[in-house]
Amino acid sequence: MMKVKNLILVFITIFLSGSISVMSQSWSELGGTDALAANGEILNICSDSAGNIYASGYFRNSSDNYYVAKWDGNNWTELGGLDALGANSIIYSMCIDSSGNIYVGGEFSNSSGKKYVAKWDGNSWSELGGANALSANSFITAL
Repeated sequence: MMKVKNLILVFITIFLSGSISVMSQSWSELGGTDALAANGEILNICSDSAGNIYASGYFRNSSDNYYVAKWDGNNWTELGGLDALGANSIIYSMCIDSSGNIYVGGEFSNSSGKKYVAKWDGNSWSELGGANALSANSFITAL
Protein backbone atom coordinates (compact mmCIF):
# COMPACT_ATOMS: atom_id res chain seq x y z
CA MET A 1 0.00 0.00 0.00
CA MET A 2 2.92 2.32 0.77
CA LYS A 3 4.26 1.81 -2.80
CA VAL A 4 0.92 2.83 -4.29
CA LYS A 5 0.78 5.99 -2.14
CA ASN A 6 4.35 6.88 -3.10
CA LEU A 7 3.60 6.25 -6.78
CA ILE A 8 0.52 8.47 -6.61
CA LEU A 9 2.53 11.17 -4.84
CA VAL A 10 5.26 11.00 -7.52
CA PHE A 11 2.64 11.19 -10.29
CA ILE A 12 0.94 14.21 -8.71
CA THR A 13 4.29 15.95 -8.21
CA ILE A 14 5.29 15.37 -11.86
CA PHE A 15 1.86 16.43 -13.08
CA LEU A 16 1.88 19.64 -11.05
CA SER A 17 5.47 20.45 -12.02
CA GLY A 18 4.59 20.04 -15.70
CA SER A 19 1.49 22.18 -15.31
CA ILE A 20 3.39 24.95 -13.60
CA SER A 21 6.04 25.09 -16.34
CA VAL A 22 3.40 25.13 -19.07
CA MET A 23 1.47 27.86 -17.31
CA SER A 24 4.57 30.07 -17.09
CA GLN A 25 4.97 30.15 -20.90
CA SER A 26 3.40 32.91 -22.96
CA TRP A 27 2.32 33.57 -26.54
CA SER A 28 3.95 36.11 -28.85
CA GLU A 29 3.38 37.24 -32.43
CA LEU A 30 5.58 35.59 -35.03
CA GLY A 31 7.99 38.30 -36.19
CA GLY A 32 6.97 40.76 -33.47
CA THR A 33 3.99 42.98 -32.91
CA ASP A 34 2.05 43.56 -36.15
CA ALA A 35 4.79 41.98 -38.33
CA LEU A 36 2.18 40.25 -40.49
CA ALA A 37 -0.20 43.20 -40.18
CA ALA A 38 -3.17 41.04 -41.18
CA ASN A 39 -6.17 43.33 -41.57
CA GLY A 40 -8.61 40.46 -41.10
CA GLU A 41 -8.92 36.99 -39.60
CA ILE A 42 -6.26 34.33 -40.09
CA LEU A 43 -8.16 31.13 -40.88
CA ASN A 44 -5.30 28.78 -41.82
CA ILE A 45 -1.73 28.16 -40.73
CA CYS A 46 0.55 25.42 -41.99
CA SER A 47 4.26 24.76 -42.44
CA ASP A 48 6.50 23.09 -45.00
CA SER A 49 9.45 20.74 -44.54
CA ALA A 50 11.91 23.69 -44.70
CA GLY A 51 10.27 25.31 -41.67
CA ASN A 52 8.47 28.11 -43.51
CA ILE A 53 5.10 29.08 -42.04
CA TYR A 54 2.12 30.03 -44.22
CA ALA A 55 -1.01 31.92 -43.20
CA SER A 56 -4.16 32.73 -45.13
CA GLY A 57 -7.72 33.72 -44.52
CA TYR A 58 -9.74 36.89 -44.47
CA PHE A 59 -6.98 39.48 -44.91
CA ARG A 60 -5.99 41.56 -47.92
CA ASN A 61 -2.96 43.23 -49.44
CA SER A 62 -2.57 46.85 -50.58
CA SER A 63 -4.41 46.00 -53.84
CA ASP A 64 -7.39 44.70 -51.84
CA ASN A 65 -6.71 41.08 -52.90
CA TYR A 66 -6.62 38.14 -50.51
CA TYR A 67 -3.30 36.30 -50.34
CA VAL A 68 -1.12 33.67 -48.68
CA ALA A 69 1.51 35.09 -46.34
CA LYS A 70 4.85 33.32 -45.86
CA TRP A 71 7.12 33.52 -42.82
CA ASP A 72 10.66 32.50 -43.82
CA GLY A 73 12.13 32.73 -40.35
CA ASN A 74 12.91 36.43 -40.67
CA ASN A 75 10.07 38.18 -42.51
CA TRP A 76 6.46 37.90 -43.61
CA THR A 77 5.99 38.24 -47.39
CA GLU A 78 3.18 37.67 -49.86
CA LEU A 79 3.73 34.23 -51.45
CA GLY A 80 4.76 34.86 -55.05
CA GLY A 81 4.89 38.64 -54.63
CA LEU A 82 2.22 41.31 -54.73
CA ASP A 83 -0.99 40.04 -56.38
CA ALA A 84 0.60 36.76 -57.53
CA LEU A 85 -2.50 34.85 -56.38
CA GLY A 86 -4.85 37.82 -56.63
CA ALA A 87 -7.71 36.03 -54.88
CA ASN A 88 -10.84 38.18 -55.04
CA SER A 89 -12.31 36.77 -51.84
CA ILE A 90 -11.65 34.82 -48.65
CA ILE A 91 -9.27 31.82 -48.50
CA TYR A 92 -11.05 29.23 -46.33
CA SER A 93 -8.66 26.30 -46.62
CA MET A 94 -5.01 25.59 -47.24
CA CYS A 95 -2.75 22.54 -47.29
CA ILE A 96 0.74 21.49 -48.41
CA ASP A 97 1.60 18.20 -50.09
CA SER A 98 4.77 16.13 -49.63
CA SER A 99 6.38 17.83 -52.65
CA GLY A 100 5.90 21.29 -51.11
CA ASN A 101 3.05 22.41 -53.36
CA ILE A 102 0.56 24.65 -51.58
CA TYR A 103 -3.16 24.44 -52.31
CA VAL A 104 -5.81 26.97 -51.31
CA GLY A 105 -9.55 27.06 -51.75
CA GLY A 106 -12.27 29.40 -50.65
CA GLU A 107 -14.76 31.94 -51.81
CA PHE A 108 -12.53 33.37 -54.56
CA SER A 109 -13.33 32.80 -58.24
CA ASN A 110 -11.63 32.84 -61.64
CA SER A 111 -12.45 35.16 -64.56
CA SER A 112 -15.42 32.90 -65.45
CA GLY A 113 -16.88 33.38 -61.98
CA LYS A 114 -16.16 29.76 -60.94
CA LYS A 115 -14.63 28.79 -57.61
CA TYR A 116 -11.41 26.79 -57.90
CA VAL A 117 -8.43 25.35 -56.05
CA ALA A 118 -5.27 27.39 -56.56
CA LYS A 119 -1.88 25.67 -56.54
CA TRP A 120 1.51 27.20 -55.72
CA ASP A 121 4.23 25.02 -57.27
CA GLY A 122 7.16 26.95 -55.81
CA ASN A 123 7.30 29.35 -58.75
CA SER A 124 3.78 30.48 -59.60
CA TRP A 125 0.08 30.16 -58.81
CA SER A 126 -2.21 28.26 -61.17
CA GLU A 127 -5.73 26.89 -61.25
CA LEU A 128 -5.48 23.21 -60.27
CA GLY A 129 -6.31 21.11 -63.34
CA GLY A 130 -6.38 24.13 -65.65
CA ALA A 131 -8.96 26.83 -66.33
CA ASN A 132 -12.47 25.86 -65.22
CA ALA A 133 -11.40 22.26 -64.49
CA LEU A 134 -13.33 22.21 -61.22
CA SER A 135 -15.92 24.89 -62.05
CA ALA A 136 -17.29 24.86 -58.53
CA ASN A 137 -20.41 26.94 -57.95
CA SER A 138 -20.00 27.09 -54.18
CA PHE A 139 -17.27 27.91 -51.69
CA ILE A 140 -14.42 25.49 -51.11
CA THR A 141 -14.23 25.19 -47.35
CA ALA A 142 -11.87 22.22 -46.92
CA LEU A 143 -8.98 20.58 -48.73
